[in-house]
Amino acid sequence: MGFYALNCRGTILNTTSGYSANKGKKDASQTSVAKTSNPLARLTFLASIFLLVQIAILGVKGWDDISRESDLQRARLESEMEGMLGRLEIQRQLISDAVSIGANAGQSELQIESEISSIQRLFRISPEGNRAGLADRSTLITARWMAANNVSIGASQTNLVLLVPVGRTEYAATIPLHRITAEIPGNEALRLSLNNSPDMTGEIGSPQTLSWLDEQTLAGRYSGFDRFWTRFTSTCIAYNGGPLNACQVHTQPWFSTIGTGAILLYSLLFLSPTLAVLSILGFVRAKRSGHASPIDISSRSAVWTGAPLMSEPDLHTLAAANGTGAWQIDHQLKSMRITGSLADAFGLKSGAELPMNRLDQYFGNENASRFLSAVQKAVQEGKLRGTLNLRSRFFEFRGVRPTEDRRAAQVALEGFAIDVSDRRMLEERMKASESRLRQAFEGFSMPIALWDNRRRLMFWNAAFEKAFSLNEAVLRPGVSHDIVNVEISKAIRIDRSSESITGEREILMRDGRWFHLAERDTSAGLMLTIANDISTLKNQQDEHLRNEKKLKRLVSELERSEGRAREFTRKYAEEKTKAEHASQAKGSFLANMSHELRTPLNAINGFSEMLVKEVFGPLGDQRYQSYAQDILLSGQHLLDMINDILDMAKIESGKMTINTKPIDPVEPVDAAVRMIRRKADEKNLELKLVHDDDVQDIEADHRAVRQMVLNLVSNAIKFTKDGGKVTVSVENQKEFVAIAVKDSGVGIPKDDLPKLANPFEQAESNQDMNMNGTGLGLALTRSLAELHGGRFEIDSELGVGTTVTLYLPVQQPDEDSIEAA
Repeated sequence: MGFYALNCRGTILNTTSGYSANKGKKDASQTSVAKTSNPLARLTFLASIFLLVQIAILGVKGWDDISRESDLQRARLESEMEGMLGRLEIQRQLISDAVSIGANAGQSELQIESEISSIQRLFRISPEGNRAGLADRSTLITARWMAANNVSIGASQTNLVLLVPVGRTEYAATIPLHRITAEIPGNEALRLSLNNSPDMTGEIGSPQTLSWLDEQTLAGRYSGFDRFWTRFTSTCIAYNGGPLNACQVHTQPWFSTIGTGAILLYSLLFLSPTLAVLSILGFVRAKRSGHASPIDISSRSAVWTGAPLMSEPDLHTLAAANGTGAWQIDHQLKSMRITGSLADAFGLKSGAELPMNRLDQYFGNENASRFLSAVQKAVQEGKLRGTLNLRSRFFEFRGVRPTEDRRAAQVALEGFAIDVSDRRMLEERMKASESRLRQAFEGFSMPIALWDNRRRLMFWNAAFEKAFSLNEAVLRPGVSHDIVNVEISKAIRIDRSSESITGEREILMRDGRWFHLAERDTSAGLMLTIANDISTLKNQQDEHLRNEKKLKRLVSELERSEGRAREFTRKYAEEKTKAEHASQAKGSFLANMSHELRTPLNAINGFSEMLVKEVFGPLGDQRYQSYAQDILLSGQHLLDMINDILDMAKIESGKMTINTKPIDPVEPVDAAVRMIRRKADEKNLELKLVHDDDVQDIEADHRAVRQMVLNLVSNAIKFTKDGGKVTVSVENQKEFVAIAVKDSGVGIPKDDLPKLANPFEQAESNQDMNMNGTGLGLALTRSLAELHGGRFEIDSELGVGTTVTLYLPVQQPDEDSIEAA
């Protein structure tokens, strides 16, 4: 019992002693942890601050990315709207040219509309035409407002409206809005508005997307999100600063492919430093708690276990076989050691040394001088690089200055010489090929341009530059095909693409030249642009079309003329028959009148003359004598009138004939003057005949010449006041004899001269002196002169006098020449 108790107590004591010892260790450990917890807490606090700052930076960066992307979207929308409006302006110019050409060709609005496939309707708006009624209400309101406010492009609820001025007339061309729907992506919408009027507003896209425009106008925003996390970006422009406002909206789901990628990127940017901070904290804690195990990295030596490396001679041989050689210059710059292909070029063994002062014997004077200068410079800078032509071989030298002090004390420069002869020859051949290609291009008179596989400009000729008015700022190697096309389009007036052949089109330049422009891909992936001047062909085609239209009009007019000609022929036949009957009636009347009137007139004239001469004794009263004289004069005047009428009728009917024979023209003229002299003496007029002694004979009818002179002198006496003067002259005029009758009478107005030679025509100013005339004297005289193959001229001045001249030919022309005349 006592032993047991002793052992138990002893055990208890030992146990208590161990507990006390363990407790001491635990307290020491807690004290140690307490000592190390303060630095760890500070590190955790700093890590938390770092994470908060990072979250703030990422937030600002994300917001900046969203804003920048919104700005890019707005810039893109503005560019697309400006491009669309620019294309509409170009299309308006093309429509204007087509309308102008059609109007000049006399085409109607419907014909012009049918030839322009890009428009739906064409109508005149100022002044407003009948076809304007075919447009819907909003389109007509828009067109009227545009014409009143001088606006060229507008939109209605259903159409785009283009105003086309042609002279003082303005036309409206309409393009349905649905035709430009293809230009607007499905996630975008477009609104075109004039003066913010509902009738003058055209919209393309979903109403929900367009409603964002109204919200952003009220809120003053250009981008944002809706409740479905769809991002909206919108922008508006005023076309040319005018009343046309174009607004476009772009929509994009936030969790789209781009949005998801951005979220993943920002998540990684956030998680990476977070995980790094947590790893550092875990490592510190593990190290503080004594659980971190050191990492033992055992070093291993790399030992080559393959075949033995090449010896130096083998390396030189390999280098020579591959066109490479090594060179080395001693630190005193006195000798140069060469190996490989460089030694082979000079016919030396690999490892041979060249004296630097006799380097010109191997390199040549110029190359040696250049190489020594480069060596001097490379010693200072530490690098050498260049190419020399040595013994018809090109070597590219590459060398450096050694960096190790022990080696730098022996070597100044060392490096490699690479044989690049094949590359240089290839470059030379490429340059020669390029030069030949340029010369070939310049040899073509037609415009040519060559583009690479990325549609960048490579070559062009002067004709290409001149044809499209391109300057050096545009035409430069590497410029984009689109940029050149934009510059070319500025000089194009009409562009007609070929529907049957892709890549070909006909263009009309603003200077009036036509070109056939073709773009073809080559087998090497390049593209060739060739333009052929077809102005002559186009002009011929236009001329052919004009001639064809003219021919159609002529055929149509000919058909109408044939109808009219048939009708005229029928009427002419009827009128001819009537005229023949009338002529027969006139002939019968003249024959009867000649017989019926002349018979009593002869009796009246004969008996009155007997009374005047008092053949059977005095009459008694003197008044009887006067009356008888009046009866005689009146009868003679009436008989002269009848004779003139009969002669005129014969001439008009072609029955008047003259008997020509050689005569002295002075004889009939003198006879006529003597016959009419008594009348001149009664008015106290001076009547004088003047003629040359050598007047040549003429072939004429004596009676007709006397009659013509008698008519002219009678008229001169009749219209010359008392005390005046009448002169008759006869003279030679080359192949004619001129008989002129000049008076000092009242004269004739210039306006009356052309009609005096017509039958029964008299000057109105002489009516007071011509109560007894019939107006047949001058007409008969002209007709008789023309029967002789002569002519008749009148020259008169009002208040001064009149001169009438007959030109009678010396020799009568034959019948053929008379008919031709």
